[in-house]
Amino acid sequence: MGATGSRGEWRKAVDLVQTEVLRAFRFTLDPTRAQQEDLLRHAGAARWAFNHALGMKIAAHQQWRDQVQALVDSGPPVPAAALPPVLGPRPTDLVGTAGLAERFSGEPLPPGG
Repeated sequence: MGATGSRGEWRKAVDLVQTEVLRAFRFTLDPTRAQQEDLLRHAGAARWAFNHALGMKIAAHQQWRDQVQALVDSGPPVPAAALPPVLGPRPTDLVGTAGLAERFSGEPLPPGG
């Protein structure tokens, strides 16, 4: 294909460059009895290590949750009047959702609201 080649030849050349060849190989282990025992021992040790680390992580997370709950139970460190207002629509501001607004506020909406 030269510089004056047709468009079809150019496309064929591009397709050849972009072609991928995928090969897969499958291997099968055939360990001896001693190797099987070693593999099982290593797998058991890995499982124990994972479960031990997971237990430590769960304990740390529970400790963190307990600390957060203690802070929530103690209340805010500043008066509620000093807190910034919560941004976003109030349930009564939502158009066409009277039942939803009642569920949020616990009070029925005034007529026409």
